[in-house]
Amino acid sequence: KYHVHISNDFSNGNKLTIHCKSRDDDLGWHVLQVSEEWSWTFRENIYGTTLFWCNLIGENHSASVKVFYMYDTEFLKMCNYKECFWSVRDDGIYLKNDWTASWSLWYDWEH
Repeated sequence: KYHVHISNDFSNGNKLTIHCKSRDDDLGWHVLQVSEEWSWTFRENIYGTTLFWCNLIGENHSASVKVFYMYDTEFLKMCNYKECFWSVRDDGIYLKNDWTASWSLWYDWEH
């Protein structure tokens, strides 16, 4: 099983609206207040091509980003091959390196 966690770490108190899906599953819309987290668990598809992406919308920001993808070894290593932690911040979207417990800026805001 794999796990993805997304947390609202905006510093200004703004809520974060999230819409995540894969080719097979639409996980719906979720609204997070500051410091709240939303997560889900899944198994990879039989082809080994599982991909989840999310639309992230803040008061002054938006981006469409891949939050889980099987085909990138560097990405899977950051998630310790099982659990991905995302932190949505004022200056971008960060991914936690599960080996070092440090955060790396993974995506900039598109708008």
